[in-house]
Amino acid sequence: MAAFVLVLVVVAVATDSRVPRGIAAVAIGAALAVAIVISGPVSGAGVNPARAIGPMILTGQFPDWWAYLAAPVAGGVAAVALYDGFLRAESARGEDHDIRTGA
Repeated sequence: MAAFVLVLVVVAVATDSRVPRGIAAVAIGAALAVAIVISGPVSGAGVNPARAIGPMILTGQFPDWWAYLAAPVAGGVAAVALYDGFLRAESARGEDHDIRTGA
């Protein structure tokens, strides 16, 4: 869930020309903060698989390690699919337009 929210916001504010440039950093930071607050009590805020698995390696205990790898990947893929299929601007569909260079 946390990775889904974070990736959805990153993709939306970084690639959509409707979003003002200066708002991206604030939106991404707020999304990360919300993801951590929501998922913290449940999973220790395992948004980053390396951060979640690192302590497992150090302690030698690997409970549910696969979930910490699979869930962020699945959440990211689902977020991109949702954005690409439903939320992206109609004018941007099918175009290769880089908003940073204007090309």
